[in-house]
Amino acid sequence: EIADCTPLTDMSAVPAALRKIKHPYLRDSYAEFFGGILRPFPLRYRRPMAAPGQPHAEGSDETIGECVDESVAELWKADPTYRPANLTDYYSRMGLPPPA
Repeated sequence: EIADCTPLTDMSAVPAALRKIKHPYLRDSYAEFFGGILRPFPLRYRRPMAAPGQPHAEGSDETIGECVDESVAELWKADPTYRPANLTDYYSRMGLPPPA
């Protein structure tokens, strides 16, 4: 089954407190882990988006139905400091221009 990437249009399902948020708060849980002791080390894993298939003995594992939510594109446009490496790589591999 392919994932439905239709944006949420019925805002009545979203709690009122969340509807008031104009700019999402991005939490850096990695920096908070163990009181931030790991922050200086480049150990973060950024999952590849729409990764190419991974071959194995029985065939290949493929990523299907993955898409970028409209809110991610809006954040990209609104905040020039928001440029996750895996999202930048996704746009490049897919031959897509970043949101403008």
